[in-house]
Amino acid sequence: MADIAVIVITAAFVAVLKLMGINEIPENSLVENILLIALFVGIVFCFLTRNNTEYKTMNRFIAMILFLMFLREISYGRCIFCQIDGNPHEFYPWKHYKYGYLAHVFVGLYIAIIALYGIINKIWLSAWNALKTVKFPVISAVLAIITVIIQLYAEKVAEIFNKAGFITEVNNDVKRLWLNRNSI
Repeated sequence: MADIAVIVITAAFVAVLKLMGINEIPENSLVENILLIALFVGIVFCFLTRNNTEYKTMNRFIAMILFLMFLREISYGRCIFCQIDGNPHEFYPWKHYKYGYLAHVFVGLYIAIIALYGIINKIWLSAWNALKTVKFPVISAVLAIITVIIQLYAEKVAEIFNKAGFITEVNNDVKRLWLNRNSI
């Protein structure tokens, strides 16, 4: 039941964004900040399970990957330190800085360290043991795949409606209602 609720909420969220004319989420927006919190909670959760010796190395491996995703969400620090004046959603590119190209080198080194850690500690064996002992949520996985297919289909339908001018009309109606909300 919870899986179906997640699908409905996701579909509604995508539909509302499309009707509002939003095609991409800008940097430093509410959605990105919520994602940062979720990634941070995942990292903390991975380190809090250190008492489980069987999955300790796998949890550290997952925490390192989540940390990389966390850094990617903040553009490796660019969205904090390199904002263009007057626009909090745009940043200077790495080539703007004297040693900016080194950012890619450091990220590549970190990815290589993660891969080396996984190979040395034979993470695939821990993952295989986890898959054998933990019941795989087949229904959730199938519903997730269905959600992805629906979302891809919804994008195509929204694109067709947008070409026909339907989304623009709805968007203008929503804006007009919002601007005139006090007079209603």
